[in-house]
Amino acid sequence: MAAVMTNRELLELAAKAARIIRPDEFLAEESSPFYEGEKDPLEGWDPLNNDGDAFRLMTNLRIRLMYPDFNACGDSVLGTSPEVGGFVAEEPLTPDGYRLAVVRVAAEIGKSLT
Repeated sequence: MAAVMTNRELLELAAKAARIIRPDEFLAEESSPFYEGEKDPLEGWDPLNNDGDAFRLMTNLRIRLMYPDFNACGDSVLGTSPEVGGFVAEEPLTPDGYRLAVVRVAAEIGKSLT
């Protein structure tokens, strides 16, 4: 079973995939310079709650969303990308679910970067 990530961890990995932060700038680490008073590079960027940020993330990373008419999960939205192979994020068919599916796929892309 995979470990559940916090929203902050999802956002950091998504930001890594979107090149908002460098692959070596993980903010959750205590050694991060952002814990020493520097400006947080994710400040003002929240695709989990902002439709515009989620849409830009989705288009920049070529993330596809599939809706009930196009998938077998009638009450879910599915997210995927060519860059994550068989990974599919399945979330509730709600605005929050759409954004979460995008961020989860982006986070999966971010995990694959070195």
